[in-house]
Amino acid sequence: MDDVRNLLLAKMKATGKSNEMTFKFKIMTTDESRVAIALNIMEVFQILPQNKCKFKDSQTSINLRHEANRIFISNKNNVDKLLTSWELYSKAIAIAPNTSQELSLAYANRSAVLFCFKKFEECIGDINHALELNYPTHLKDALDVKYSDKFGRHIITTRKINAGDILIIEKPYATMLIPEKAYTHCSQCLNVYWALIPCEFCIHAMYCSKRCKNEAWKQYHDIECAAAGYLLELDFNKCALFSMRLSILALRELGSVNNLRSNLEQINNCSHKDAISEEIFQSNKYHSLFTLVTNTGKRSISDLFERALNAAFILYYLCTNTTLFGKKFESEISQISTNKDATYVGGLILRNMQIIPSNIHSYEEECRINTIDIGVSAQPFCSLINHSCDPNVSRCSTGNGMLIYALVPIEPGSQIFDNYGSHYAVMNKFEREVKLKQYYFKCECRACKEDWPTYENLLPFDKLITNKKIKEEIETTLQNFNAYVEYAKAGDIESKHYLLEDLSKITSILIKNVPMPCCTVNNVIETLKRLFSLTYGNKFEIPPIN
Repeated sequence: MDDVRNLLLAKMKATGKSNEMTFKFKIMTTDESRVAIALNIMEVFQILPQNKCKFKDSQTSINLRHEANRIFISNKNNVDKLLTSWELYSKAIAIAPNTSQELSLAYANRSAVLFCFKKFEECIGDINHALELNYPTHLKDALDVKYSDKFGRHIITTRKINAGDILIIEKPYATMLIPEKAYTHCSQCLNVYWALIPCEFCIHAMYCSKRCKNEAWKQYHDIECAAAGYLLELDFNKCALFSMRLSILALRELGSVNNLRSNLEQINNCSHKDAISEEIFQSNKYHSLFTLVTNTGKRSISDLFERALNAAFILYYLCTNTTLFGKKFESEISQISTNKDATYVGGLILRNMQIIPSNIHSYEEECRINTIDIGVSAQPFCSLINHSCDPNVSRCSTGNGMLIYALVPIEPGSQIFDNYGSHYAVMNKFEREVKLKQYYFKCECRACKEDWPTYENLLPFDKLITNKKIKEEIETTLQNFNAYVEYAKAGDIESKHYLLEDLSKITSILIKNVPMPCCTVNNVIETLKRLFSLTYGNKFEIPPIN
């Protein structure tokens, strides 16, 4: 503004009107008239305000975030550098366009700094903001999707990962409350609620608010409401019910059966198996779910027929009790079987039934000291994570999404592995192989190849290490561990924000120095998982009654 004022004064002086204008301004007696004279002077000397302003901008936000990442990654123990990265992330948030991917990424990145500062409540808030904005499922500077004949599409690390690092934050394509929780949890957001309100038409859905009730009706329940009751009377399981919901959501997403058919045919016609890996994996789009493994060719005829029959029943109830296809059908099956739109959706329901067993995740919450299933969740990106009986990552249900975090340090270029419920510490190799048959693969992880013993037969670290110096270092590292276990058991972590960071460091030291398998390492990792769940996970807190 100084430059503008100096330019104006120079023009006034050059034209010899400086004294005249000064006099006119001097005799003005009101602020309004003074502003009017200033505007007149601007007009006379052609001094116009520049239309220059900084607005929200994706690229600027990206640049700021990248600079913050650079500082953060290399200076995690430098408070001043962390403060600088925190401020840059906040600036990236301010400049990112509203509802953009850049905004969600900036929130997610800032959460890591907040974690370092032990601002856990704010950290969780940023994670939730990222989820609400359809965070693009993985930290692009840490993970990549690859394809191989052996593993199919899978996820690898692109840089060194530390124990306790959050790798993935994915908002699901869809969730569904299991029927057993229909009268304790909201059918839409899946949160426990003490004063649920019912659906006006069916007895199988209740909600925490009118907002959730209206959202559910708009998205899927206007259709499910008239059909789900019949399926529940026939004891249809959650796989069948979720298959129906996914099909309804897919149809709503694309707008019509024709649009849905066209969209999915394009996906089917991809000539390269890894084509989807090369594109942005969109967890909020049905096609990302549609491309997940079905194992159709490995299923028995009896398995496929049972699923096809279930799909036919679901389709019948949808056709005869809802207006999903524009109007209700008559009860004659021939009217349904000859309708191409109906049979196409029936086929989609069947495909979903084959996708679900290998790809759908449990949605969990903490209740007292137990982790219980309350629903199912379709997480297309998380479903790309393969199984290991000795996993290097674990998952945590949080808000309306899922976190994937590192259990141990992971080297660049390594594949990340989750566990599908068959852990070496609790099942022997034979038991694991039997259980994993449902996924149609044979695990070849180190625990399987070396036939590791179960937990009760594992040795502690001091029986596995002969180096006295290393043994003493580990003993020092573990000096507070028993107290941490008690905090975890009691859920007493509210004022102990150091626990996750300390346990992550303990894990890293043990993994570096202790041969596997080892019961000490197992204990530390299980405690880390418990603390992660307490810090970030869903909770059913039962208040005292006196």
